[in-house]
Amino acid sequence: MKPIMNGVAVSIIVPVYNAENYLKQCLDSLISQSLPNIEIILINDGSTDTSGAICDEYKTLDSRVIVIHQDNSGQTVARNAGLAVATGSYIHFVDSDDWLDQDMESTMYKSAVKNNADIVTCDTIFHKGTKEIIARQPFEAGVYTKSGLIETVYPHLLYSGRFFYFGIYAAMWNKLFRRELVLKHIKDVDPAVRIGEDGLTTFASFLDAKKVVILKETLYHYRDDNSTSLTRSYREDQFDSALLLIKYLRDIAKRHKTTFDINPQIDIYLAYNVRSIILEEFYYKIDKPFKERYHYLQRIAKDPIVQRACARIDTSNGFTSEQARFLRVLVSGDTRKLLLVTLHRSIDQRLRQQLRTRMYANQRILKAYEKLKRLSRR
Repeated sequence: MKPIMNGVAVSIIVPVYNAENYLKQCLDSLISQSLPNIEIILINDGSTDTSGAICDEYKTLDSRVIVIHQDNSGQTVARNAGLAVATGSYIHFVDSDDWLDQDMESTMYKSAVKNNADIVTCDTIFHKGTKEIIARQPFEAGVYTKSGLIETVYPHLLYSGRFFYFGIYAAMWNKLFRRELVLKHIKDVDPAVRIGEDGLTTFASFLDAKKVVILKETLYHYRDDNSTSLTRSYREDQFDSALLLIKYLRDIAKRHKTTFDINPQIDIYLAYNVRSIILEEFYYKIDKPFKERYHYLQRIAKDPIVQRACARIDTSNGFTSEQARFLRVLVSGDTRKLLLVTLHRSIDQRLRQQLRTRMYANQRILKAYEKLKRLSRR
């Protein structure tokens, strides 16, 4: 067993839910970190597979591992349970199906201490099957004081300048947070927000931070082919959850408006969520009639919060012609055209790839689609 050194530098908090296929790779990467004075807090969030047993196994292998078993309550509650016992100067939240470069904690922590930083963030490698994609942050590497954050980072915090691309990832897994900072902001996160909840802590922490270090090293490995991941599964309440997320983001914007107004970026973030929800509604193979899906789309398109936000967006900067058209049609309230401009490329491409949605196999739907597509061009 590896003894815990005096003074924990980093507390690594890992919510675990039904991750048996990937958990050992994640935990092996944690106990192998070159920074020795860490603690690894695993919160088994009511897993129904062998994840809990795997957590207990690693607790016997390494004395730095702490295991908490709880009923399934979601990531936010699990993270707070981990924070309640964490003793590290800095906090790192890790997803249970991902893994770390061996020197990640050492590199991030040394940079944090050297620069007295509130947050340190790094680049990420996305793994999808045998493919590896390096996700670069759209900022120069360096130390950003408050003036630098206001001038360079905050204008692109939620919107990099390209639709569908953040400036700073909402996710917390590629960031090291000063303990006091993350404790201050995660307490405001409503556990009812189950999609995008990371951003409520991340963006509030960034707006509150006095100093941030941006590293260009690719230290975090994100698994992008896990079909059981929460971020990759269909949810009936996606739109309601998105509206709740936006509500709390507006609250954050209000608290920090004198520092920098992120409301225009929140408008774009809502549009991003709406487009994603519409795509996913017609992508997943679920037992839901087309008519119900269409009415759901209609509800989204007519929502006054969505309408007001999208009407304020200037699409002349960072939007493709297709994306700009999507927003124009959304604001127009024409649900039929909205369905077409959202799905036409997906249908054209995915019909060749054995679609997972039975709807598309219906020849009447396909004929109707072709007819509506012609009408939408008028």
